[in-house]
Order: sequence, then structure tokens, then C-alpha cells
Amino acid sequence: MTEYLDEYKPFLGQIAALDLELDQRLAWAVQHSAINDRGKHLVMDNLVFRRLMETVPEFARLLPGCDVLSLWASDGGFHHNYVSSVGAHLDHQFWRIMNRIIIGLKGRKTITSSDFIKATAAQSIESRGCARPLSSDAIMGMFTPKGATGGIVSISEVPAAENLLRIFLASEYTPDDFEFIITEDHGRLRPAVVSVIADYVESSDSGILTQRRMLHLSGKCDFTAFTADEIAELEDLINDPLTRELQLQTFFERHPHFFRRWDIREVYPQVCLQRGKNPLEPDFILTDNETQRAFVLELKLPRPKLVVGTDNRRRFAAAVKEAEAQLLRYRDWFREEANRDHFYRETKSLVYEPQMCVVIGRQSSFKTPFERHMLRAKNPDIEVVTYDEMLTFAKRRLRT
Repeated sequence: MTEYLDEYKPFLGQIAALDLELDQRLAWAVQHSAINDRGKHLVMDNLVFRRLMETVPEFARLLPGCDVLSLWASDGGFHHNYVSSVGAHLDHQFWRIMNRIIIGLKGRKTITSSDFIKATAAQSIESRGCARPLSSDAIMGMFTPKGATGGIVSISEVPAAENLLRIFLASEYTPDDFEFIITEDHGRLRPAVVSVIADYVESSDSGILTQRRMLHLSGKCDFTAFTADEIAELEDLINDPLTRELQLQTFFERHPHFFRRWDIREVYPQVCLQRGKNPLEPDFILTDNETQRAFVLELKLPRPKLVVGTDNRRRFAAAVKEAEAQLLRYRDWFREEANRDHFYRETKSLVYEPQMCVVIGRQSSFKTPFERHMLRAKNPDIEVVTYDEMLTFAKRRLRT
């Protein structure tokens, strides 16, 4: 088989280099399917397949009982350390599936969700033993006793599983990008992600026939507001004296919409910026390709004192100056053309002079709002944002 992809190179960068793109559902699935396997970041075929089952009901409803989450409970018994897919390489089976898809594109530039599901099904039917995708073991697990798939050489030994995969192959499902509708919620109009399950005809008591469409709502129905639970979780982290930076990193990776205060579109956590033997790894890079704006953002703890000095000589404290020095190293990295080209290959984002931001400390560090604005004006290289400001932004957009 022709090998278009190198399993030892970052996956998203190779897709961009081939002038290809993933549809919205598949892109979302890949973004949430990378793990840290003994220091190596990998995109796993079974995790991508599971994510697609969560968002493509046209396939998920074919599963027995449609119990997608319990099917991959604990991801097959493995407790993965999930990481950003930016810079992640390919698990061997995922690599084989993606090469198979690219060979069959025949001029198309978009790799779709159904491309991936069907290629996984075909690979599962044709492969034997350890050469088969991990997804096939999960599917066979629906029809065999727990733990019994290890001794199975071919999926043909589980006819019900093979039949299900052949149904996937025969599916004529085509829409792969997310579809949206406008819903009304307590007098407010809100966008919602939907998938069409089926069209049907409903008969009223008087015998009148009405055509209906059954829709599946995917994920959150609100893309512009914050929930009370999300805000409370962040407040708890901020107020807990034992909170660590890793907990804050994990929270914002799960809730990237808190970064909307910068009006960005793409969020990349912990991207590795290669620099000899000592690569840099900012907590987040935020971009908007349409406006070519970018931000490099560092998270620090809520506890440090932000301002020191007497009344007429107030200045940012050491914690802020240390964050500034760290951020300026990132800015210098982007000033090298070779580095910018590398970042573009990985993310399709053009970045030259990103703005530098640090989220740190509490609003109480400043004596007055004027002092906060004065210190920011004296330190234009970085934007200092407190956790109270992050909370205020979210509370103003609380979903009611």
C-alpha cells in the first residue's frame, strides 16, 4: 500500500502538507483522542472511533442498545493520559486506516467522518490478529463475554460483529460537518448542534398526516454562555490554597470557552515549540486565522502577590516579572521564520508577533482600578489578567 503518511511525524502537520482537511466531526474526534504513551503522544484509532460514535447518530444508532459510552467504558480498561493532538504522532493502526482513506479520496480534499468509520470497518474485516484496529476489539466486545476477544484471530469468528461492520460499510450517510439549528429556550434564541436521525410521518387523531424530522442534539446547546457549574468549579479551584497549576491547566483544556474574552477561534494547549535540546511548551496558544491574531498564554497560581512597593513606587512583583521573562522567550521563538513555518505546518495558523498574556493572582492585589491600568500601561509587553477577571467575564455570560 502506498504510504502517504509517516506514523512517526505529527499527524495534523502531514494532513496540512498534503493540502487536505478533516471534516468538523472528525477534527473534533482527533482533537480528543491523543494519549501520552510512555512519553510519546499518539492519536489512537479506537478513541477516534468512539468519539465519532458520540457525534454521528446515523452510525451510533446501529449499535446494539446504542450504548456508546458503556461500550468503551474506561476506554477498554486502559486509563489514558490525554494530551493535545497538536504534534501527536499516529498509532500504527490509525496510520494504516488514514493511509487507506487518502488512497481512496480520488481528488477529494476533505477526509470525512464516514470515510474514517468505513475504512475502520474494512480494515477490521480484512485484518487478522494484532494487525486489526483496536476499534474492532471494542465492537467484538459487544457480542462476546468480557475479556474473551484476546484469543480471537479474525472478526469472522464473531459473525454479529462482522455483520455490524458490513452494515457500516454499506451505509449511504454523507453529511459530515456539524449542522446547526436555532432553538428557543425561555424566550432566548440559541444555536444548537444537531444530526438528522430520520424523517417520518405522524398521524393525528383526526387522520391528518404530517411529515416530521427526528433530530439528535449533540453536546452543549449553547456556545455563547457559561453554566453555573463551570463557574463554581473555577471558583473552587481559585479559592483552594492547595490548587496546583496542573489542575488549572486541565480545567481550561476542558472549558476552552473561558478564553473567549480574547475573541479567538482556535485553542492549542501545551504545543511543543522545538528549540534544540530545550523545547518550549507554553500552556496555551490562542489563534484566529481569519484576523491573523494570536496570543501566547501562561497560567500561574491565584495566590502570588502581584504588586509591591511604596505608594509612589508601585510595581509588578517578582511572580509577574518571571512570567514576563518566560513569555518573552516564546515571543522570540516566533520571530524566527523557520519556527513560524513549523508552527504553520502543525496548525495552519500564521503567527508572527503574538500577544503575551498571563493569568495570575487576584484582583485584591491592586489598591484601585487606576493602579491596575497604570501598571499595565507601564508594562505593554504582556497582558496581566487576574482570575477574578476571568470569573467576571463568565458570570456576565451565565446561561440562565
